Amino acid sequence: MVTTTFKQQATIKVVLPKSNQPKTGATPTEQQVIVAVPKNGPLSFKGDPVTFEKLQQRLKEAAADTNLILNISADTDAPWGLVLKVWDAANMAHFKGLRISVDSEHGK
Repeated sequence: MVTTTFKQQATIKVVLPKSNQPKTGATPTEQQVIVAVPKNGPLSFKGDPVTFEKLQQRLKEAAADTNLILNISADTDAPWGLVLKVWDAANMAHFKGLRISVDSEHGK
C-alpha cells in the first residue's frame, strides 16, 4: 500500500523504499499518526523517540480515536522484523487503519 503526501515532522531521516505503483491511501483530510522505523536508532511516535514498550502504550492510547490512521514509515534498510513487530503492536491496539509508507517512482 502506498500513501499520498502528508505532513511529517523532520526528526529522523528515513530512506523509504521505492514503488512503481500509483499513489493511493490517506487523503489530506484524514488524521494520521506516524511511527517511524529508522535503519538505526530509536522508533519514533509522532516525532518523539520511544522504546518499543512505550510505543505499545502510546498506540493503545491513540487507537481509542477510531478516526486515526496509523502510518508506519519504515526506512528501506530498517530491520523488517522490527517493522512487523510495530505492525503487530498496532493490530493489537486495534487501529482501524494501518498503512506503510514508501516513496513512489510512479510517473517519474
